[in-house]
Amino acid sequence: TALTHLINDIGPLTGIIHTAGTLADTTIDHLNTDALTTTLAPKANPAWWLHELTQDQDLALFVVFSS
Repeated sequence: TALTHLINDIGPLTGIIHTAGTLADTTIDHLNTDALTTTLAPKANPAWWLHELTQDQDLALFVVFSS
């Protein structure tokens, strides 16, 4: 809901750059299911929400970057 209000309040968007980072202090082959979910959810979920909320807008770019 807050993201919807923010996008509506900003006005017409020309692009989105979504950057996200979370820390799992290990290599991916050592992540268990809980750690993987904790690491990926803050990256993937907001990217999907941004996509859903702006899919009808004429964006020049939609960039997703995560570490």
